[in-house]
Amino acid sequence: MNKNYLSEIKAGFQAGASIALGFIPIAMTFGILAKSSGISLAECVGFSAIVYAGASQFVALELLNSGAGVLSIIFTTLLFNFRHFIMGVSLSTKLNKNCLKWRPLIAFWMTDETYSISYLKQESVGVYFYLPMAATAYLSLSLGSLLGFQLGSIISSALSQSMGIALYAMFLAILAPEFKKSFKTIGIVVTSGILNLLIHNIKFIPQGWHIIIVIVLTVMIWNVIDEKNNENEEKCYE
Repeated sequence: MNKNYLSEIKAGFQAGASIALGFIPIAMTFGILAKSSGISLAECVGFSAIVYAGASQFVALELLNSGAGVLSIIFTTLLFNFRHFIMGVSLSTKLNKNCLKWRPLIAFWMTDETYSISYLKQESVGVYFYLPMAATAYLSLSLGSLLGFQLGSIISSALSQSMGIALYAMFLAILAPEFKKSFKTIGIVVTSGILNLLIHNIKFIPQGWHIIIVIVLTVMIWNVIDEKNNENEEKCYE
């Protein structure tokens, strides 16, 4: 193996380590919540190892606790992660030829963080960089879930249950910078909040389907608003 490949591997592990620093605390929080929810250690680690979807794991856990059905949980996590289809297409333009046979693993290990780091690289991304980075991030999430689950056995139940606020804190941390950039982001958050309050009071809708309906309706409403805004802009230019 030549020096170029070794430097790529080293850079990949370094990039993965920076992601792991953020993943481990989140995964530990998930592990603590999983323990308080009553699922087993194997199920907790399996969530991170098989689903490997960050925020969607918190949502799925919340839906499980509310008694939602399997189909609604699967569909909700699919909607939450639908952006990965677009990200995957975009990332494929950055991969060089030695990545072709590794595409299934690259796709499975793709997260917002690994995508961002890869896409922002000036040169094309090779397997010697991507796999060490993605593997480090992947293992850190599973390790964090394991540590969190074990920690959940030690701390009080009141404290572990209060960790549920972590999901909302994580979303706020993601959205806060966007609030400064775009009024539309605030509008989407307010719209989804109002719809959730309204739909939650409709008794005949099964548990777990509220969030799916809210997502679909919010997207539809803001697509209509965007189309209207575009039409108005076109008229102004005429």
